[in-house]
Amino acid sequence: MSAFFTWFMGTKIGRGIAFGTAFVVIAVVAYWRIFTAGRRSQQAAQDRQSLENHRVRQEVSDDVASRSDDQRRRELSRWVQPD
Repeated sequence: MSAFFTWFMGTKIGRGIAFGTAFVVIAVVAYWRIFTAGRRSQQAAQDRQSLENHRVRQEVSDDVASRSDDQRRRELSRWVQPD
């Protein structure tokens, strides 16, 4: 094993292979870190949008619940077409 390592690091071909392998490993790690950061960023954006949607939905629900039945009927009558 030691002789192989000595040959590998002692020859131009061996050093080239080692350099190429190290380059590929570094490139893969960099790509993976960028990919996971993008995925986390996208998930955070979706979570923020979901919370905003929930907040708006709750405001509308509270607004509708605070109105009397007659107010609701009057406002909904604008959306219903007469027969």
